[in-house]
Amino acid sequence: MNMTVHSIKVGSRFMFGRYGVKNENPRPVIWLKTDEDCRMITEDAIDYICFDAKEPQNENIRIRYIGNCQYKLSNLLCLLNSDGEQWYRPAHQTDAPPSVRNTNRWEEYENHYGFLYHFEDYEIESILPDSITIGGEAVTSLIRLPIAEEILGPRCFKLFRRKGIRPKASEDMNLNRGHTRLSNNSYVDFWLADYISPDNGSREGYASIISRSGSVDIKNPAESSGVRPVCRLKGDTPAILADDGIYRIQPYQVKQNIFTEDELMNFLGIK
Repeated sequence: MNMTVHSIKVGSRFMFGRYGVKNENPRPVIWLKTDEDCRMITEDAIDYICFDAKEPQNENIRIRYIGNCQYKLSNLLCLLNSDGEQWYRPAHQTDAPPSVRNTNRWEEYENHYGFLYHFEDYEIESILPDSITIGGEAVTSLIRLPIAEEILGPRCFKLFRRKGIRPKASEDMNLNRGHTRLSNNSYVDFWLADYISPDNGSREGYASIISRSGSVDIKNPAESSGVRPVCRLKGDTPAILADDGIYRIQPYQVKQNIFTEDELMNFLGIK
């Protein structure tokens, strides 16, 4: 049965794009429709990695030892919006990649392919740029992290007025990030784009998460947490319901990719 993404009800499952904890073994990504604006969030936490690596050359001692909590400057935002084999580009002068040296060696991803690497051209073409405001500054990207008010509270995604907010790990994450000691039934904490304001004293410099108990909490940016990306699809994107009850984007001819790698990075202010 053919239809458009806009006409499909909130809460429906979609399958588009592929991602793998290991580059050579990508798995289909399952998403949930969150609202009538056609935003999607992954059903599961797809990986368990740091928000931003330690920056040994940074003059700020906190950032030097616990990473950078500013979403726009984070390694994770850069990874999520790259379709290249080499995703890392310095976001500022003293930036550092999430290498074995700069984060937990089990969760380094400096050599991982960009999140969009295994997406088809028509899948990327179907994604709209989406903006959120963090610390008074708008950040626009194709793929992003959720913000707290989208998960909890009166302005949360319509999806979460009906469905629990706590994800489990994807099968791929459970198999290939086994050191996290999560069972197949464990809930997984996951990163938010929001960060703790510097005027919060001892909480300065921490990034925000939704904890395993379903509340907002904090972590050092260089620690690891779950990754649960959000994107917004074009409402008129053609979709088809497969026999397994999961919608797919119906393949279509793409004249030209919506963005080059450089244009994606320019959206983030990364030259």
